[in-house]
Amino acid sequence: MAEFMELRMKPGTWQAHGIPEKGCWIRRSRLEEMLAGGGEYDADELIYSLMDWLDVTDDPLPALATLSRLLDRHYPPDGRTHATCHFADETGGDRRFLIGAVDKASALVTWQRDNLIFALGQASSAERGRIVIAAPRPLPLNAAQRILGLGMQNFMMEPFDSFQGAITLSGATGNFYAAENGEVTTCYWPHGLGIREQNGQAVDCLHELHPLPSAGWLAPNQIAMLVGIAAGYAKW
Repeated sequence: MAEFMELRMKPGTWQAHGIPEKGCWIRRSRLEEMLAGGGEYDADELIYSLMDWLDVTDDPLPALATLSRLLDRHYPPDGRTHATCHFADETGGDRRFLIGAVDKASALVTWQRDNLIFALGQASSAERGRIVIAAPRPLPLNAAQRILGLGMQNFMMEPFDSFQGAITLSGATGNFYAAENGEVTTCYWPHGLGIREQNGQAVDCLHELHPLPSAGWLAPNQIAMLVGIAAGYAKW
């Protein structure tokens, strides 16, 4: 956290440019790069830095509120409820995942820090091998990058199943240590969200999780932009 600092802007920057006057945290090293390049920045740079901040802050709610304001101002919902997200880079790598509603009563994975869930993923019924993502709140940088990584369509010359990949990731040793360190983890819920198996019995532990909002989930285009910004597809 000591690597970050909060930017404070002149009054009126929100009305004029959609840049919050406070609450934008950025790595000192990234700010130095910006200043060395003439000090130019835009909303995508601030979004990236806030996603980075979400990975480390012990108080994520203010950053989530600022990120939501930035998304609604610069990438307002476009009316779609589901979408296909396809990324391709200069090396020929293709990443593909779906965005839409998930069934919280069926097997799924979550990306969360402690008990705060940022995104949910489930096997798509519309496209074999693909994962469908829903996000109740803006994504930390680590979660967005993990989601993009699961979008690969082939691995070792074989088709790659994104949802099974997420399940495997949830059981990895590195994921365990991430949880121990209070970092973003991928969690597998085979019986549905908030249902844990204990001594062969299904136990409801939903009360242990931070409540999901009943409305205001991210629109598909907002999720896509967060993943794209995290991956560096957007230029600032």
